[in-house]
Amino acid sequence: MKKGQAAMEFLMTYGWAILVVITAVGTLAYFGLLNPSNLVSDVCQSTPGMICIDKPFLDSDLNQVNFAMRNAFPEIVEIKDVEAGSNNECGVISNVILIEEDDTEHTLIDNNVTINPGKVFRIKLDCGNDLDGLVKTDFRIIYDSTKSTLEHSTYVSIIAKA
Repeated sequence: MKKGQAAMEFLMTYGWAILVVITAVGTLAYFGLLNPSNLVSDVCQSTPGMICIDKPFLDSDLNQVNFAMRNAFPEIVEIKDVEAGSNNECGVISNVILIEEDDTEHTLIDNNVTINPGKVFRIKLDCGNDLDGLVKTDFRIIYDSTKSTLEHSTYVSIIAKA
């Protein structure tokens, strides 16, 4: 008669352990700790030359992506355009505003903007899509250098949360 008691104690011990694990997973899911978008941080990465210096800011109310960069070249560069890349959740870029360190704003569609060596500038992109949640997007910054007549590009990859 005692054989059944050992089996029952074995099952009860594992039953309680499984119940504790299920409760812990349920609690983590309830508080959003298992949501992958909560595990991703805001990231701005760029190719050498013009470097990201801060994490991007996503304004979902205005459908704007804002990020800051520094001209790491030893010469003045003239930014001509910002184009959406192949991996673009921003949609059609309707407006690009470059903001210099002294908060002077330049609309890039109207004219080119020159950035001195070592200077920080911010880019504010008005996106065509509604931005909410997690946004992964790529941009290409097209510029000319004062030491070259060739057109150059810097690629920027952004991951931002609203």
